[in-house]
Amino acid sequence: MFSASLSGIVIQLVFSPILSRIYTPEVYGLFSIFNSMTVVAGVFATLGYNKAFVLPKEDSIFRSLLRFSLRATWMISLLVFVVTLLIGADINRWFGSDDLGLWILLLGPTVMLLSLDRITLDWAIRVKSFKKQSLVSVPITLGTKSFNALYGWLISSTVEGLIFTTILLYFTRIVVYITRIIPNALAFLKQIPGVEIRERTKEEYREYPRYIMWGTAISTFSNYLPILVMPVLLGSAKPAGLLVYAGLILDLPARLMGSAISPVFLQKASEVHRIDPAQLGPTTWRLYRTLVLISVLPLVILFIVGQPLYGFLFGSEWAEAGQAAEILSIYFLYRLVGSPISSIFNVLRKERQFFFFQIGLFILKLLALLIGGIFAADFLELVMIFACANGIAYVALIVWVFALLKYRVLYSIVFTITIQTILLLLALCAKSALF
Repeated sequence: MFSASLSGIVIQLVFSPILSRIYTPEVYGLFSIFNSMTVVAGVFATLGYNKAFVLPKEDSIFRSLLRFSLRATWMISLLVFVVTLLIGADINRWFGSDDLGLWILLLGPTVMLLSLDRITLDWAIRVKSFKKQSLVSVPITLGTKSFNALYGWLISSTVEGLIFTTILLYFTRIVVYITRIIPNALAFLKQIPGVEIRERTKEEYREYPRYIMWGTAISTFSNYLPILVMPVLLGSAKPAGLLVYAGLILDLPARLMGSAISPVFLQKASEVHRIDPAQLGPTTWRLYRTLVLISVLPLVILFIVGQPLYGFLFGSEWAEAGQAAEILSIYFLYRLVGSPISSIFNVLRKERQFFFFQIGLFILKLLALLIGGIFAADFLELVMIFACANGIAYVALIVWVFALLKYRVLYSIVFTITIQTILLLLALCAKSALF
């Protein structure tokens, strides 16, 4: 799975400079708004039941969860389509995406495909088809990216090319997984669980639509909040496109950590906590220290050369995204090192506390954007205010983790800030000398 993630990242890096010269920041901004609405609505489409696919030992229970997810997907997707049919123009106006026009009507079908894609991916994890997943992920990603480039180059470089590419990706992956990855998927779907099994499943997993779904929704909405709010505050879809590309390089290590480091640390930390709880603090500290040391230098380099690097790689239209990446790199260190160690909340069974953190992070992001909308003069000032708020939130998360462990609470932050400050001062000197 890690190799597949790495291959997907490499393909994205290869195609991004090509696509950035075909699609403008305004077009990417429109698509980012559409995609953000799709992902946020998609969280509700399965009611969170797909998160529990790996848990049941009995196939009959899993089959019930699967059918609950599918039924909810059809209903929510239909509801989204009806809403866009009735007030699609108003939605475009609210989010500063008037140029989406009637393409907003594809929101419901895309939500359906996204949810079905998630269902099949989680189903494949349950049946442990990891090798097959890795084999098909590269050609699917390569094919859809090629379609994206060719559509923009030969037909039209407007927003529908990006939307069609997303639809093609989901549709292709669903078909391949159902026919090639998951054994006897269609036959399995035809078997209907009895009423008693369905009622038992609802009772056993009743917390998923009540809490898991809402926790995921808050986390997802929090991640996409700036893409949805910045265009409203600044009166243009362009900031959303710039912000997405600003995070393109910054997000790469976070994606790798999410697919490799976080699951491994969760497994290791759970084992240590079970065998020798006193060693959980030192184990977490060693990972944290290593993450700081390997993350801080690349981010500082990006802080120095973000604007010229983005202008060179993606074209002069995207130089402002490089400036935004420079600003975001300062806070991103705390996100990169804080996210993997947040698994401690699960190890110590403090999921409720982490849920409160997600709520707090969402509120802080929203306040930062609203305050920034009042006081910020332009896109970059708004990004700076947003980055500061996020930095504070993730510093609080790191302190919280080590407080739960009762291990090096203040030293962890002093260590990080000291290294970052020294390198940033050197970076500022280098930046002033170079530019």
